[in-house]
Order: sequence, then C-alpha cells, then structure tokens
Amino acid sequence: MHDTGVHGDTTQQTVVRAIEALAKACDHALARDDHGFSKSTAGPGHELAALGPSRWNTEMWTYAGRLAAHHSQQLLRSKTISDEEYRDLRAQKKPGLKSPFIPSNWADMSIVDGKPAVVVSNSFSPALKTVLERLPREEAFQPAGAGRLWRVSARFAFVLTDHLDKIDVLDERVLGLVSASLASVRDDDRILGHHGPIVEIKDGAISFTMAFDHALHAELKASKSGWINVGKSWQDVTYTVVPDKRGHAFIQSFLEGGHNPVFKEGVMAELARIAGVEPPKGQEEARKAVDPVLDIRYSEDDDVVLVSFAPFNQAWVDAIKALPRETRSYRDKAWRVSADRGVLRQLAEGIAEAGPQDFNARASMSVHEFIEFPVASRGHPMPWK
Repeated sequence: MHDTGVHGDTTQQTVVRAIEALAKACDHALARDDHGFSKSTAGPGHELAALGPSRWNTEMWTYAGRLAAHHSQQLLRSKTISDEEYRDLRAQKKPGLKSPFIPSNWADMSIVDGKPAVVVSNSFSPALKTVLERLPREEAFQPAGAGRLWRVSARFAFVLTDHLDKIDVLDERVLGLVSASLASVRDDDRILGHHGPIVEIKDGAISFTMAFDHALHAELKASKSGWINVGKSWQDVTYTVVPDKRGHAFIQSFLEGGHNPVFKEGVMAELARIAGVEPPKGQEEARKAVDPVLDIRYSEDDDVVLVSFAPFNQAWVDAIKALPRETRSYRDKAWRVSADRGVLRQLAEGIAEAGPQDFNARASMSVHEFIEFPVASRGHPMPWK
C-alpha cells in the first residue's frame, strides 16, 4: 500500500520497518554512535514506534517518513532498506524535522527480551517518574534515554495501580499485567515501588532521598540534626540525620510534613535508640575548631567565582586543581573559578568525593546552593553562562 500524498513512491511498510529498526538499534549513544535515532529525534521516534502505525495520524505519518529519510544512510548500511527504498526515502528528505503532537498519558503492551512488559508515556505524575527512576534498569528504562516514555517489566507493573484512572490504556492486557503484578508483589519490590521517600539505614545512618525541601533544610541547619547531599538534580537529594536526639526530632518533623514515607527494616528500632542519645558535649565546638569551612562568592569586576577556605585542606585544593586549567587560578589568597555552572558542579562533586566527613558534604552543598540559589550575601546575581 502506498501513501503517495505523504511519502511519494515510498511505501508505508518501508517507513514502518525503518522506524522499528531505528528504535531497536538506538542505545542513546551510550556505546555506539550513529545507531538509531539522533538526540533530537529519539523522544518522538521512540514514542511513534511504541504507539505503532495503526495509531499514527496524517501528521505522524509525515514525520515518520521524514524521520526515515533523515536516517536513510544508516538504514542502508544496516541493510534494513534496499537501494531502491533508499533512493525513494532520499527523494522525500526535507530540512527541518519538527515533531508532531504525540499524545501522552497512555499505556500499552510491549515485549522486552521476549517477555511481556508495559510501555507507558507519562507526563501526568512526577511521583511515578521518581519511582521508575528508582527501579533497576532491567526493570524500568527509558527507550529514548530521557523524556516521558518508559518500559516497565511485568514484575513492577504494579507501580501503575494508582494511576490507571489517569492513563489511556491502549491494550486491555495491560490491566491484567498490572493486576497480576500487584497480586504477586514481594515486600522488597513493594518498598521500591512506593510513591514516596524510602527511609533506610545506609552507611550506619538513617537517611532518605526526595526532592529538595526548604523547610526541612532550614531545620537541619538550625538544629544541626543532619546534612544533605545533592544527586543528579534538586529532585534527588539525600537527607541524613545524626544518631542522637537531634536526628530523632528531625525525623518526627519529617513525618509531620505529609511526605508519605515508608520505612525499611531496622529503621524503627534505630529511631527508638537514638531518641535517648544525648548529643556529645562540646563536640560541635571542637569540630568547628578543626573542620575547614568553605566560602564562595561572585566577583562582578572579574566575572569569576572566588573560593576560599580555612584551615587549609589538601583534598579541596586537589578538587579545584582537577578543574580544567583554563577555568581556575589562584590570586590574593583565593581561588578564582570560572562562573560556569558545569565547572562549579564539577567542583561540588570533587569536594563531595574528598571523603565521608560531614564538612565535605556541607562544603559541596554550599557550592550546589550557590549555583541554584544565588543571593545578595554571596555577591551579585550570577550571569550564568
């Protein structure tokens, strides 16, 4: 069957085969370049492949044809298309690949490694996105490497249970897969699939990960009841509490905040224990006397970030020296670092990796805060590059 109005002499079957092949080959340039979609076309390309041609409208067919033409050389190299089909596709190639509107908030059946799974397009629930990001990659992954499309294994299909009323279910078998997953879910899997922070004992301390919360952070700083570490973004912040009454009080405030946490085994017993532990006397004063403290501020005159600290800490110096040479220098008892977000994030990561001590975590956090929340006390607003 030909769609001459959209693709000229190129058959719809050729376009479908091309889109399916590109989706199957795409690994987001993790190990192979020039395989599958490009960075700009991966999102809509994978969604088109997941929706299937029976659900494409005219606008989607047009885009699919141009997308196939855009990657026609790759398709020819992989022997997905013939020489004649290659010439047909090239004849349809046009500049500018503007993505069409593709419906979101749907779920369909999929097959991953020969096993049934659910493919879901999610733009309706940040909480679901957080859960899916928490799962092992072999259980939930994004075919496009980012965006709203996910493939979820039958084992963890139960995470969609509370969202089915917001999802357009394209294949009724999805409901059966979700129901079977919920009926057989294991306790550990249920915790991983929980729509809220998971409180656990990690590296000997009580901690949980969630989005940055100004009120919780303010309480941590005021009561000295713990610290935070920023992960990939401000949606991925780990809160860790000190093992004494201060940490216990902080967890109580956290519970009153409506964050819907779940507790792993051993946490409740540890909470009961630290409720009776007094903070070490004089420890804070002694710590302040020896721990390095980082100061970071912006110099508008030189368009650089000034970084200084006392007492001397070789690990922090090493973290600065690990930055590209052209982005840092030393003058007037302060390090001068490029006012560039990427450079400053590298510095924060280097400081965080200097060791497990609290002062490294606090200093790294200071750099992250400077990047995200520049205020007058740190100098003029940052002209971010």
